[in-house]
Amino acid sequence: MHQPIKRPSLRLKKTTWAILISVLALSLRLYMAYTGPIEFDEPTYFTAAVQYNSAIRGLHASLILNSAYNIEHPQFYKLVYALGLLPAKPVLKIDHINAGTDLINVTNWHQMLILRIISALLGALAVFLLCLIHPLAGLFLALDTFGIKYTSLIYLEALPALTSLAAMIAAIKSLQAYQNNAGSRWKWAGWLVLSALAMGMSAASKYVYGVVAIAIVIAMIVQGWKQKLPILLGLVGWGVLSVAFFFILDPVLWHAPLARLAASLQYNLSYSAGQHVREVGYPFWQPVQWLLLSIPQQPGSPTAFFFHPGSFLLPIDSLIFILALVGLPACYLKNKPMFIWLVVGLAFLLLWNTKWPQYILIILAPFCLTAAYGFDFIWGKLLQLYRKMAGRNKLAL
Repeated sequence: MHQPIKRPSLRLKKTTWAILISVLALSLRLYMAYTGPIEFDEPTYFTAAVQYNSAIRGLHASLILNSAYNIEHPQFYKLVYALGLLPAKPVLKIDHINAGTDLINVTNWHQMLILRIISALLGALAVFLLCLIHPLAGLFLALDTFGIKYTSLIYLEALPALTSLAAMIAAIKSLQAYQNNAGSRWKWAGWLVLSALAMGMSAASKYVYGVVAIAIVIAMIVQGWKQKLPILLGLVGWGVLSVAFFFILDPVLWHAPLARLAASLQYNLSYSAGQHVREVGYPFWQPVQWLLLSIPQQPGSPTAFFFHPGSFLLPIDSLIFILALVGLPACYLKNKPMFIWLVVGLAFLLLWNTKWPQYILIILAPFCLTAAYGFDFIWGKLLQLYRKMAGRNKLAL
């Protein structure tokens, strides 16, 4: 007698899809990492990584703790890059690198490729995490041209884009564990600490990803308003831990935390109101245009971006945008924390004067999830229409 065939669980199916889609995402990002020309900010972050790598090799901690290079951004992601260079030959000299130059024409292109691969791996991990929520959302993130480009370069986006998503997921898990009294009595505390660590890593990689912390606080209050005091106490603990992890992971702040942090933040504020931002002159709604059109379709390409024809497999950013508009009500009903993240993040992008294209990665994960809900809504309506028409045909027969 044959044993009945067991169907794979929903969790197993979702994990399988997550792995397959993440492999696709990694392939696209590795291709861009190898073929993509040098982007505007890559020489800056590469130089920072090389300086920190040299300090690590020589055990000169003071060169990291007192570094004044690229002070507008925290150190954590640049230190991750520096550690990634340890297996490679040390870079003894950095020649001037022009934006738009093909990678293989750069003197230290092997070392630059290593750092690009680190970004690609982190970008694929973010796709994997999002797939665990909704596989189609992960597929959209895998294919989005901005997601591909800015998690294939030596930029500061891939790591905080991943950790901010992890911070939100862990915060939601913590709240659910507390409300459902699931598992161990302190299971919710473990998720809370993990969320705080991920949030600290995000802000210590790039300040603007601290916006996600605002979304988490609002989401936890909205979702847990019936347990006001425990939720507020939990958020206070989460906030303290997040700030502590932030300072721990940004070593340049250790000697003079408040003074150096104030100087770094002031640089960003001054820059956002500075001449360069004014000369570029992006309108306040520019982030919407970044989300609406794929990189090859953007006005001004390739002057605003550097890429080769065929760099993107399926430039479906406009489709993702339309589906996200359709999916907004469903996202609000099905996943309020992600909806709040999308709204808070988009509001920040619209209000903040500096509107560089890579900034949309702050909200790309919830944006792609909203698009997946939009697809589900349209597909459900089409199935209803098909069944209705099929039923009428049967009656007619």
